[in-house]
Amino acid sequence: MKVKCIANTGLNLSTKSIEIGYTKQARFDLSVGEIYTVYSMLIFKEAIEYLISKGPLEKPFWYTAELFDIVDNQLSFQWFFVFRGYDHPEEVQDLSVAIWGYREMVFDDRHRLDLIEREPEALKVFFKRKQEMDELDI
Repeated sequence: MKVKCIANTGLNLSTKSIEIGYTKQARFDLSVGEIYTVYSMLIFKEAIEYLISKGPLEKPFWYTAELFDIVDNQLSFQWFFVFRGYDHPEEVQDLSVAIWGYREMVFDDRHRLDLIEREPEALKVFFKRKQEMDELDI
């Protein structure tokens, strides 16, 4: 899936995005007009987030879908999907409701959290899956 960046500030974010933690003053390290590949997506607190890596060796970040227009709707052939339900026990740190993405992203809760924490093994897995998607999903 490919998306085009249409905004890199929080000025026009919806109330929903503000409720989940973004601010109107936010600045995102994205280039307006640039096309990005989405390497995973999830629904977090009722909002859709995209996992974007801005370059071949750039670490990925989650961005609100509101910053983008979809320019290629085809999902990666390597993606999986899971719906985790709306109710989460208090001790669950990952509150995502639904996840699309590569195998580890979808089926390994620890991988998602470790990727956010920039753990070397999680980054290694991400870059391997990123390379596979970039090569196979032309």
